[in-house]
Amino acid sequence: MLRGWLALASVYLFFVCLPGLMPQPAAKPCSLDTRKRVENLIKIAPGMKEKLNCSLYTPTDQDFEQTCPKSALKCFANETKVLIQEWEDVNFRVVRPYRNLSKKLEILSAKLNQSESECRQCEFLNEQNAETFLKQLKSTVEMMNRLYC
Repeated sequence: MLRGWLALASVYLFFVCLPGLMPQPAAKPCSLDTRKRVENLIKIAPGMKEKLNCSLYTPTDQDFEQTCPKSALKCFANETKVLIQEWEDVNFRVVRPYRNLSKKLEILSAKLNQSESECRQCEFLNEQNAETFLKQLKSTVEMMNRLYC
C-alpha cells in the first residue's frame, strides 16, 4: 500500500489523467460567426462587381445536404480563398478581416465524417458570380448550423 506523498501523487495523477483517456464526443461542425462573416461579405459584394468580374465553382444545398457535405465545404473554402485573393488584388482593403474565412471552412469540413469517393470535384460544379456564390455559402452554413448545432 502506498503512503504519504507517493499515494497522494498517484491519486492526483489518476484523477487528472483519467478524463483525458475517456472518449470525447465528436466536435460538431457548426459556426455562428462564419454566417455573420459571410453576411458581411454579401453586403460588400455589389460594390466589387464594377472592379472585378469573377466566376466561382459553387456547390448547391443538395451537394451539402444529401451527398457530399465535406466536399462541398472544402470547395467553398478553396473558392473563398480565390475570391478574397482576387478582391485583394484589385486593392479592396475591406476584405482583409475576412482572410481566415476559408481556414474556418476547412476546419469545419474536417469535422465531417464522409468518404469523398462518390463526390464531384469542385471543378465540375457550376460556376456562379461572387454574389450568388456568397449567398449559396450563407445558405449552406445556415443549413449546417441547423443540422449540427
